[in-house]
Amino acid sequence: MQQLRVLVLASQPGQLNATGVANALDVHLSSASRICDRLVQAGLLDRRDLPQDRRHVELTLTATGERLLASVNDHRREVFTRILRRMDAAERETLANALSDFVAVAEEYGARSSVTP
Repeated sequence: MQQLRVLVLASQPGQLNATGVANALDVHLSSASRICDRLVQAGLLDRRDLPQDRRHVELTLTATGERLLASVNDHRREVFTRILRRMDAAERETLANALSDFVAVAEEYGARSSVTP
């Protein structure tokens, strides 16, 4: 799951490095580096020096990594679609309302946890 999370992070706009991976996964930098090393060796992630500062490394998806991530997302969409089709309209509406409430609370929590005391 951590490797998949790194691929998702690398697919997002902006620069990603091992420190960003460590922070996102809440792991030590050495653990994040090992995860990234495995993804680079598997041909899913590319590591390159930043031209403006060669001490820093940027992580990006390779074409193979992009295809794998797209395949995983397509599979997830297909499974969720099948599940939702088994629910009637009232059940889907209840689920949508509950998920909206969950997102609102999560956003509130995120806003509070990012404020330093």
